[in-house]
Amino acid sequence: QSNTSEIEIYLGRFAEDMHSVEAWLPITKDQAGDYFPDLWIRHAENDRSPNLAAKAPASSPKPATSKAKLPERDWPVTNLPLLFLWEDRNADNLVGEDRGRQASVDARQRARFGPHFEMLTDGGHFEADAESSKAVMSYFAGKKAPFTLEVLATPAKAEQNGVVLGTDHFQLKQRGTDWVFVSDQPRFARLWIGTARPGVPNHLVVAFDGAEYSVFHNGKSVSQGGKDATHVEMLAGRRGLTFGSGWEGAIEGVSLAPGRLDESRIEASWAYLEKKVAARSPIPRVRLRGKLLSMTADRPVEALDTYPRGLLGYLYEVEEVLEGSYDGDKVAVIHWTIMDRTPLQGFPRRPGETYELTLEPYDSHPELISERQWNDILEPLDPYYDVATPPE
Repeated sequence: QSNTSEIEIYLGRFAEDMHSVEAWLPITKDQAGDYFPDLWIRHAENDRSPNLAAKAPASSPKPATSKAKLPERDWPVTNLPLLFLWEDRNADNLVGEDRGRQASVDARQRARFGPHFEMLTDGGHFEADAESSKAVMSYFAGKKAPFTLEVLATPAKAEQNGVVLGTDHFQLKQRGTDWVFVSDQPRFARLWIGTARPGVPNHLVVAFDGAEYSVFHNGKSVSQGGKDATHVEMLAGRRGLTFGSGWEGAIEGVSLAPGRLDESRIEASWAYLEKKVAARSPIPRVRLRGKLLSMTADRPVEALDTYPRGLLGYLYEVEEVLEGSYDGDKVAVIHWTIMDRTPLQGFPRRPGETYELTLEPYDSHPELISERQWNDILEPLDPYYDVATPPE
C-alpha cells in the first residue's frame, strides 16, 4: 500500500552513453498521488527561459544542417531509405527517409499469415499498404530509376504460373518450374533467375543500376543465356504492390531499395535469411478423419468488429489417423470461418458428419494470437489448428 502523499514525478536527463542519469528535475510537489503522468516536451534548443538555461549542458548542440546518415541495417544490408520492407508480420518494417513509416500488408480472400509470420498465399493474395504502394509507384514513374528488389519465396507446388510479387510495371513470378522477372519499366527485361522446388525457400534478387539488370539466386549471381525467358509475358495483375496473385506458397523477406546494392550486401542479406530459416523447428502435422461432436455457435461478420478474419472452436471424435501421430479419441480444432470479412462456405458444419482434417498444434502458431477467436469447447484438450487451405 503506497502513501500517495510521497509520490512525485521527476524528469531525468540521461548521460550521452545512456548508462546513467546526469540530472533530475522535479515536476510535481504536492500530495495528489501522481501515479499516471503525461509529459509533453517542446524542442527547447533556442528557449532562453531561466529554468531551462540553468539545467542545460554547458555547450548545447547546434541544430543539424543536414540529416544524419542512417545506420546500416542487419537486413537488408544497406542504409538506403527503403521504398518497401516486410521481413515478416512480427518485424517493425520501418521505411522512408527517417525510417519513420511502418510498411504493412493486408491479406485478401483466403490468404493468411503462417507460423513464422510469413504470408501464405494459397487461397488469396496480399496487398501492400496504400502509402507503400504510392511510394513504389511514384519512384518507378521516373525512367531509369535504379533499384534492388529482394524476396524470400517458398513455392507450394513444383509447377505453377503465378506472380510472387508484382507492380504496375514489373513482376517476379514462377512460370512452370522457373523463377522469372519481367518488366516494361524502368527498362524492358525478361530474365531467368533459377529453378523453383516445392517447400524450399528461394532468395530472389533483381538489381538495376540505371542501365543494366543483374539477378541473384540464393546470394549468387545468375548469368543469362542458360535459360531463355524472352517469350515470357507479364500476367494480368492487380494495381499497386501485391503479393501472390495466382501463386501458392510462402512469402517473406521482401525489400525494395532505391539503388543498386553490391554483391557483398546481397550475399550478406541471403546469409541473414538463411540462418533465420535454418533455426526454425519443424511443426508436427497430422491428417485424420473426425466426426463432428459439437461446435462453437457461428458468428456473423458484424461480430468481428474491426477484425478482418475470425476463427471458431470445434470438437471431433477421431475415427481414423491417416498420417502422422495422434493418440486421443477426441480432438479440439480451431477453424477459420470468416476471411476478408466474408463467411466461408461449409461453415457451420453438421454434427454427426465425418470430415478429413489436416492439423498442427495450436501452440505452434503464434500468428493466431492477434486474430479474433471464439471457442466454447470445454473439453480439457490441447487445441489443434486446421492448416488446410480454407474453403471458398
